[in-house]
Amino acid sequence: MSERGSSSPDFESMLTEAQALMERRRYQQARNVVAQALRHFPDSSEFQYLGAFIEYATNDYASATRSIDARTPTRTLRVCSRKPATTGSSTCSGSRRAAAASKLE
Repeated sequence: MSERGSSSPDFESMLTEAQALMERRRYQQARNVVAQALRHFPDSSEFQYLGAFIEYATNDYASATRSIDARTPTRTLRVCSRKPATTGSSTCSGSRRAAAASKLE
C-alpha cells in the first residue's frame, strides 16, 4: 500500500493488500506492506502473524521463530479447573489469580 498523503492508513485496506500479495507469492512486497502496517498498528495480531508467515514462507525459519517468540507472553498461565456447576467454585493455583478467577464465574 502506498501512502498518498494520508497520515492514517486504513487497517483493512493494508491487510487486504498484504494478503493479496502473499497469495501471489510476492513476499518482498507483502513484507514491505506488513512492516509499514506494524509501524501504525504495532499490536495487531493479524500483521504480526502475516510477518511471521512471510518469514516462514521465505525459508527464514529463525526469524519466524523469533517473531513469534517476541510476541508471545512470557508469563505462565495459571491452570484453573471448575468443579461441578452445583458447587459454583473453582480451583486455581496462585492466590490473587484464584480470587480473580472465582469472581468471573
